[in-house]
Amino acid sequence: MAYESRWLVENRVLLQRLAGVITGDELMQARRSADELIDSVSEGLVYIIVDERAVTQYPTDLMAVVKVMAGKNSERLAWTLTLSHDKMARFMSSTVSQIIGLRVRAFANVAALVAFLVDQDETLVPFDLPALIDTPEAR
Repeated sequence: MAYESRWLVENRVLLQRLAGVITGDELMQARRSADELIDSVSEGLVYIIVDERAVTQYPTDLMAVVKVMAGKNSERLAWTLTLSHDKMARFMSSTVSQIIGLRVRAFANVAALVAFLVDQDETLVPFDLPALIDTPEAR
């Protein structure tokens, strides 16, 4: 698996891209990377966008996914927003998040994700989030 974690909007919107075949251990590594960036924020809330559109295979061990999602969650984390073409992945993300009480929303496209995000935080409207998220290599 390949993953990338970077700020789309410094200290406010974190983009995490996942690609290829994902194992539970690799998912945990990606989670730790995101946690480090969120922990570096001293004020305000952070939104995470997890772009899974390039994932070819998800972990088959549901408990490993639950363990990753149920890990330490920062008080700074407002929402985790997942972006995936895979209906089952979106369903599992929503289901697991409800079980463990996380604020997670799953989306099939960038437009719906951005609409939700700016509805949550209107100060993000001036940023060209679709262009920042939807780069040609992520489609």
